[in-house]
Amino acid sequence: MNADNVESYLRNNYDRRILLTYRTVKKFYLRTELVRLDIRFLKSCRAKDIIPKFLWFKTANRNLASSSAYKDSQRRLLNVEINYKYQHLNRLKKMYRYSASLLQQYCFGDLFERIQQIITTICCPIIKEKEETVERKLFGHSLRIQQRYYVDRKVVKNLSARILLDDEIDCLANGLDYGLVPRRFDEMGAVGNIEQFFHHVPDIFQHHKKLMADLKDKDKVILNNIRVLNTTQMTLASNLCSLTDTFQHQANRYRKQHYMVRGEQQQYYQLLKSLKQDKSIIVTRPDKGRGIVLMNKSDYLSKMNAILDDSTKFRCLFDDPTIQRERSLSNLLYRLKKNGHISQEFYNMTRPTGSNPERLYELPKIHKENIPLRPVRSSIGTYNYGLAKVLKQMLSSIIQNEVIVKDMFAFVNELRSLPKSASKYKMVSFDITSLYTNIPVNETIDIILKHLYNDERPPPTIKKNDMKKLLEFVTEKSHFIFNGKIYDQVDGVSMGSPLAPLLAEIFLQEFEKKHLPLFDLMGIGYWKRYVDDNFVLLHPRVCPDYVCDQLSKCHASIKFTVAKEDVEANSITFLDALAQRQTGVGFKTKVYRKDTFPV
Repeated sequence: MNADNVESYLRNNYDRRILLTYRTVKKFYLRTELVRLDIRFLKSCRAKDIIPKFLWFKTANRNLASSSAYKDSQRRLLNVEINYKYQHLNRLKKMYRYSASLLQQYCFGDLFERIQQIITTICCPIIKEKEETVERKLFGHSLRIQQRYYVDRKVVKNLSARILLDDEIDCLANGLDYGLVPRRFDEMGAVGNIEQFFHHVPDIFQHHKKLMADLKDKDKVILNNIRVLNTTQMTLASNLCSLTDTFQHQANRYRKQHYMVRGEQQQYYQLLKSLKQDKSIIVTRPDKGRGIVLMNKSDYLSKMNAILDDSTKFRCLFDDPTIQRERSLSNLLYRLKKNGHISQEFYNMTRPTGSNPERLYELPKIHKENIPLRPVRSSIGTYNYGLAKVLKQMLSSIIQNEVIVKDMFAFVNELRSLPKSASKYKMVSFDITSLYTNIPVNETIDIILKHLYNDERPPPTIKKNDMKKLLEFVTEKSHFIFNGKIYDQVDGVSMGSPLAPLLAEIFLQEFEKKHLPLFDLMGIGYWKRYVDDNFVLLHPRVCPDYVCDQLSKCHASIKFTVAKEDVEANSITFLDALAQRQTGVGFKTKVYRKDTFPV
């Protein structure tokens, strides 16, 4: 006797009442388990404040659906339904126990235990299917009614003339990093990324490279798509193929499930489409912190044009010089490689192909008055991007400055480690105005060449004149596009270039080294810097404005602004820390957040 022939077996070999009682026991056992699952579903809904679909009733006035009275009614009805299910379960359990006791009386030997096992086996697939249905319904309800994330509307700064709807603010408050579920899965992109990863696995890349070299030496005809793999590499390729298929299947299932269930996904698409079609506004992020800023496009362009109209920093070009400069750099790199001045690896990493101009965009400084803009250039894909990255590694050894603080934590540790006597000095913060755009490029290049070729260390294999040309390619010959026009930055460095922070650091290091003796004469007892922000301890009798004026006279390109400590609290903010001094005791610090800091 088994699950397939149990009824015919009982009919042919036992009294008919055993067959009828078996059917009754199976019926009440299955109903009991299914009702248990119903109760579990309803209690889960109650715990998560989910209202099942059967309690979504219509009202004559649609506005009532969002009222508290409507929701309270739904919750009360849910409790009533749970109580009814419990009563129904108790009745079913009584019927099941009664029918099971009858069946046990009619059966002899181990027949009753065998029938119970068969009932469990027959009902198990049905119960399992019900469990999956319950889980699927819970998942769907959770996504359908869950909050659209607990977003803070304060992170959206609307500086435009457009009046945003509440739904638009909620949509934007998710942030620029928020990803909508795509309407379709990019299969070609996924497969292409996996193939690129596979090709760049070090062992495979070196094996393929050596194979190509051997074939060239033997004058073999080489096809671009040729691949000769060993057993290990074939295993890796097979595993990657399997993982890609699994990922593609799961991604498609996830996309369909979420896109169908979450109504706000479709709503967000419409809201963002509406914002995109409004050509009078610009949507961007703030200069500091995470958030969303909306600006009038006319204001955005006027502020940007005011910066670009400075002829000492920028020059408008009539033609796009990308191809010409790409060819010039390629010729220089080829000559250097041919003469043995650079390695093949250096050449491969810096040789430009298919380049584009840099793209300029602006980040509004919402924490300052009049909302000035910080220019940032995206240099990825430009003809000198690879060269800038390589030169950054090569020139990083020049930085040897003890006044630099790595971050807020390093600043706090150093400040707390100062002797108690230092707390008698006044705390002042000096900020360098528009550091990157005011870095003198030619002077900075001369400083780099002096460090590379005039110091005691061995000079690079690249000759001095050629190194100067390479540095000019990544500084003076960096052009960008903005609002359909091509510009050259004739002086200063661009924020966004891999080399920009290093160039600024090299220049400031030389500036501080040159004027360090003057710091003592100005009454500066302590000087620490993070990029363009300087934390200073001044002699109590020295005027901070006087020191700021003297520092601004040290170099024509570098100007300082001053922020003084609070007289009553003896405190000042630096980075994200609030420093407070207690004369004769020392310094205390705590985390500080600006009013514009997004939660």
